[in-house]
Amino acid sequence: MNAAQQIDLPLETAPEANGTLSNQRLSSETLSTETVTAACLELRPRLFSYFRNRGFFEDELDEQVQETIFKAMTAKRKPRHPKKLRAWIFAIAHNVYVDTVRYKERIEWQLVDDEATYTWRGPLDRAYVRNFFGHIQDRLDRARAEMSPQQDRCFMLKYFQCLTQEEIAAELKISRASVATHLRRALERTRKHTADLRDFYIHYFAR
Repeated sequence: MNAAQQIDLPLETAPEANGTLSNQRLSSETLSTETVTAACLELRPRLFSYFRNRGFFEDELDEQVQETIFKAMTAKRKPRHPKKLRAWIFAIAHNVYVDTVRYKERIEWQLVDDEATYTWRGPLDRAYVRNFFGHIQDRLDRARAEMSPQQDRCFMLKYFQCLTQEEIAAELKISRASVATHLRRALERTRKHTADLRDFYIHYFAR
């Protein structure tokens, strides 16, 4: 299995919004390209947040978001149900993220006499990236196995679909205080299983 396919986004928890994501008429056919495009544009600010929180620089964000939207628009297999659309788009964003990490050349820089010097490294080894993301996925699976169903839903909506606590509360029909409690307990379990992956934890969850 490709590492980019391993994050198990809970499609059944994608919320009903007041806009594009909930207005498409239910059908046995897949959602139209026009509906997918409108949903991508509606989610564009959240996609920027998604990539920003995964360590991309500001001048890299637009490329990642545009690549995600392009892949969603041109995908041969699109969701059939509008409730699954947002989670599907963020799954594509995750694939774009993994592919970028896999192929992107790394840059190491340092200051010498107040001048920034750069050292170019080769692309990350594909086997290394596959093993790295597989290792992270295993840690997340262990953490999620210890979460209650409500903690898991709050965790995935917050950190993998970029919803605010207020939006999660509205979607799950619980109070914002309950959402905060569920997220705190979910993060306690996540932190326990990613204690030796400090940079990963900070990039993904320390916000």
